[in-house]
Parts: sequence; structure tokens; C-alpha cells
Amino acid sequence: MHLTKNRFYQSIFYILISFLIIFNGGNYDMYPQFNFVLVGSFFLYCFTDLNYKAHIKKFFFENKK
Repeated sequence: MHLTKNRFYQSIFYILISFLIIFNGGNYDMYPQFNFVLVGSFFLYCFTDLNYKAHIKKFFFENKK
């Protein structure tokens, strides 16, 4: 199976969502901050690719409602 760029970003996103679900289950104050760091690092990683950055901006502004 060939791993395309889109499939790679999707798999990272699904792994990130699974971590967010796991770490939202506790009462520790650092969990929301840890979740913010995970989501922020994912978007910063996506922004290193200029074509994907344009795709994310278009997708975000069209679905902002």
C-alpha cells in the first residue's frame, strides 16, 4: 500500500484524536494544555507544507460556520 501525503496527514490526525480522547478523561489540570500542544503541533507540522497550508486555510474558512 502506497502512503500518500493526504493519507499520512489523516493517520496523524486520527492518532491525535485518539490521544485527545484518552487524555480528556482525567481530572488533572495539565490535560487541556497537553491537548492544546498536540493540536497546535499538528497544525504547525501541516503548515510546513505550503500546499497543505492553503488547503487547510480554505477548508477552515469555508466551514467556519
